[in-house]
Amino acid sequence: MEFLFFILGSVFIFYGSNILIDNAKLIALSLKVSSFVIGLTLVAFGTSLPELVVSTMASYNGDGDIVLGNIIGSNIANIGLVLSVIVILKSIKFNYFNLKNSLYYIVLSSIILLLAIVYNKLSMASGLVFLFLFHIYLYQQFMIIKNKKTIRESTDSVDFQPKYAVYLVAGVCLLALGSDLFIKGAIGIAEFFEIPLIIISLSVVALGTSIPELATSLIAIKKNESNLLIGNILGSNIINIVLVLGISVIINPINVYTDRITITHDVVIALTYMIIVTIILLYIIFFKDSITRAHGTILFTIYIMFIYFNFI
Repeated sequence: MEFLFFILGSVFIFYGSNILIDNAKLIALSLKVSSFVIGLTLVAFGTSLPELVVSTMASYNGDGDIVLGNIIGSNIANIGLVLSVIVILKSIKFNYFNLKNSLYYIVLSSIILLLAIVYNKLSMASGLVFLFLFHIYLYQQFMIIKNKKTIRESTDSVDFQPKYAVYLVAGVCLLALGSDLFIKGAIGIAEFFEIPLIIISLSVVALGTSIPELATSLIAIKKNESNLLIGNILGSNIINIVLVLGISVIINPINVYTDRITITHDVVIALTYMIIVTIILLYIIFFKDSITRAHGTILFTIYIMFIYFNFI
């Protein structure tokens, strides 16, 4: 039954996310918002909804392992799996000007997360700091739209229709139901195989909640929307930390240092991999003008190593 819950939950999350993302994009396009800003805000928020719903429900139930593992694992998967698979299929060029503001938030949020874990301060105070950072991040994106620093790149004309909002709500409902089944299935699988829940969260759960990012990125690269793709990856990783983790630790603080030594060890290993793939991505953005198949191969190899060392 646990496996059925997990699979059914994954299906609901996948379709719910797609319905939400598609209609959020249509609403944004009807407001003549650029593809990059859509990727960095609406689509990134939409593809982060599985992490948000799964993590907040897990936090409410006191499953801090799922929260932390899901967020760190998803951030690793977004860069090491989603981005790497995309660029292995097709190298992509990017515009540094569009990316530079979001880079500050990636670095700052990652540093705060690292310090909060090292000093075991994943509490309401750190949650409020994360949410404050999210507020500033969101405000800045809207100011970019207001100042028209990014012009809508698509020539397609989209008129707003009420059904977009209806479908958007339907997508949220599917996400909520799917996430509930997903968590029950993940916990059941961990207990069945006697694998620590943090391991399942860092790998299986994180991979499952990263499916929307992969699906959206594949569609984006097929349509040559490289800015939407990069914006989605960066925006999702930022939102995972500052919004998803922020809300989760406010609901229920997470104690990293418990009597289960494996949790501390696995979290440290996961953080190390998250920092490695983030630094590699930052290096590429700062010193290169494109992400190539070679870069993708390196990132994918690191992700496979991460998964391998989780289960040995």
